Amino acid sequence: MREIAIIPEPKKIEVEEGRFVLSGQVKCFVFCDSNEADYAAGLLSEYVKAHGGPNLPTEKIEASNGSYSIVIASERPEPPAGPTTPRPEGYELTVTREQAAITASDAAGLFYGVQTLIQLIARDKPLSVPGGQIGDFRDLPIRGIHVNLWSMTPTYEYLEEFFRRLSRFKINTVLLEYEDKFPYEKHPALRHPLALTKEQVESLLRTAKAHHIEVIPLVQSFGHLTYVLKHPEYAHLAEQADSTMSDLIPQAWQYCPLEPASLEMFADMAGEVMDLHADCRYFHIGADETFHLGQCDRCREFAEKHGKSKLFVDYVNKVGEFIKSKGRTPILWYDYLTNYPQETEGLSRDFLIMYWQYRTGGASAPFVRWAGLEFSGRQLFDQVPDHVLEIFRPYWDEGDGQFPEKIKGFPYIKYFHDKGFKVLGAARYQGDWRIRVPNTTAFCEALADEGAEGMVNTHWPGRTIYPLFYSGGEPLEVSWLPILATAEAAWSPGLSSRERFDRKFASAFLGAEAEADALVRSMYMMGGIINADTAGEVERRSRQCLSLLAGVKDKAADNRLFLDYMELTAAVRAAQAGRTAVLADVEKAILAHFDREKFSQWQASEVPHWTGFLSPGSVPEGLDQAGIGLAQIDEAIEKLVKVGAEIEQIKEQCRTVLARTLRAGEIKTILDNPLPGEEKVQEYLGQLQMIRTCLKVEQYFRDNFV
Repeated sequence: MREIAIIPEPKKIEVEEGRFVLSGQVKCFVFCDSNEADYAAGLLSEYVKAHGGPNLPTEKIEASNGSYSIVIASERPEPPAGPTTPRPEGYELTVTREQAAITASDAAGLFYGVQTLIQLIARDKPLSVPGGQIGDFRDLPIRGIHVNLWSMTPTYEYLEEFFRRLSRFKINTVLLEYEDKFPYEKHPALRHPLALTKEQVESLLRTAKAHHIEVIPLVQSFGHLTYVLKHPEYAHLAEQADSTMSDLIPQAWQYCPLEPASLEMFADMAGEVMDLHADCRYFHIGADETFHLGQCDRCREFAEKHGKSKLFVDYVNKVGEFIKSKGRTPILWYDYLTNYPQETEGLSRDFLIMYWQYRTGGASAPFVRWAGLEFSGRQLFDQVPDHVLEIFRPYWDEGDGQFPEKIKGFPYIKYFHDKGFKVLGAARYQGDWRIRVPNTTAFCEALADEGAEGMVNTHWPGRTIYPLFYSGGEPLEVSWLPILATAEAAWSPGLSSRERFDRKFASAFLGAEAEADALVRSMYMMGGIINADTAGEVERRSRQCLSLLAGVKDKAADNRLFLDYMELTAAVRAAQAGRTAVLADVEKAILAHFDREKFSQWQASEVPHWTGFLSPGSVPEGLDQAGIGLAQIDEAIEKLVKVGAEIEQIKEQCRTVLARTLRAGEIKTILDNPLPGEEKVQEYLGQLQMIRTCLKVEQYFRDNFV
């Protein structure tokens, strides 16, 4: 018998003899008067029919016990008694040879019971379900995925289907960060050409509601506001920073908290979003990474008198008051409350704190994150201020005498609970799966142990095609394994091993069995930084993944789009690793043997009225001593030309695959960015071709004049 593979892992599974066969005589009996129950029954019927099973006519029967039930049987059954242990979003599923029955105490539980039944259906003809009983309920109330529309903007059709697919694995929350992709009307300058329309937002919210997904909108209130402040009409709202920190963090990065129009601007934007999100209970105000806090003249003067902590807390309290006035609960990123903790006590307890931690993978760790950095060992005493140590050491120190070498994992959950706040966790589902999956799993366990509200795994897309995987900047479709790890760990923290989850992913998500186990392992192993030292191993692992993909793709019954993206991912990483190795080899074998700073001097010597000339002395010094001649130069040029052609092939492959999920304008932006090493390939090729020319000139003079 095949392994029962359900994501997320149910709390109790008892397998019994026999199977319920979905024959042509069965019907779907719905025991409750509920549109939500009708919709769940319809999804089940659609699935059965789509996979070669019979039509499932639906018959509604009034239930007197207030429960939600669906029974699949050939004859009209007695009304189910309802769940023996009612729990929010919980359900019970009983399968005998005669019927499959789902009972729940609420509509969400019935919906999730249907999703479990769908995963249980074996696709051998005729379709059938193994006998047994499942009793199931969730641990964390909020089980969410963050979707950031900043870049890698998906098509509306893909985004809607993405929501549906999330619901199949009991994800019940999407944190939707619009940035400039919302159809703003009061401030139309903010509306990006790729923004969703009002009708699309409304339709997306209807789809989410039908699938028991709560959408939490996020509009930045403090930092991450370049998309607003770049417009001249809003430039006066910016904190006048001392300097630009990086290309991603310019001077016009955040609102000035002492400029009254800053709050007015946020209220305009957030108000429009809330008007469309009429049913939302929560609203996320961002407010993380306010790097320029206290830098303009007004803010600097305030901070010198009262401190940066009060400057931050006073402003976000005003933002929170506005959100509360609209009947919503405000959510706030945690980081500046710990960076400057002195006035955290003054923050309104209306806020739900979202605590992000992306690298801790267990109950303890050798480091702790504070002020945007990870500190370990003696660094904590040498570099963290005494007043900060005094506040946080009780939460960092496990009390076992091993501090600071051993530090409590996820310490800020308890810190904020002790301060009277409710807490949401935030891991990151993009990047190296070998880090992301253990981090998500351990974080969910810690959140459940501390009685937190839940987990929302975050999404921070980039704007280049490299490395498309393990960079933290990849499109949504690449990330299904860590997304499903979130579903698993948030529903049933600690219940399933990593090895079992990986096997279930192959079966429950891909519809493939043994052949896919090795593939899933190879997907993990493609990770890691690509440099001259690692390039060979990364290329080998990536090409191994490509080989395994070729053997599994045609056998996978579900989600082949994910496999297409993984095939692209493996190709991109293999090409990048190969390119890195070739560049390193050319650098070491040839270019390191002459002074490239003087390259322009020997390329061509200018004389009056002439365009230049090449002489025997134009050959770079050092090549002769290294024994480098035309043969080595020609070989290196051939390798670089091949790498250049491969870059164009990769871009074309990206264009084809990305077009299946991303907006056309977004694809152009992505492909207009050079791949890492692409410009260096052209630079080295130009240098080698000039060296080749110089060597040929030298040979010409030697043959004809010496």
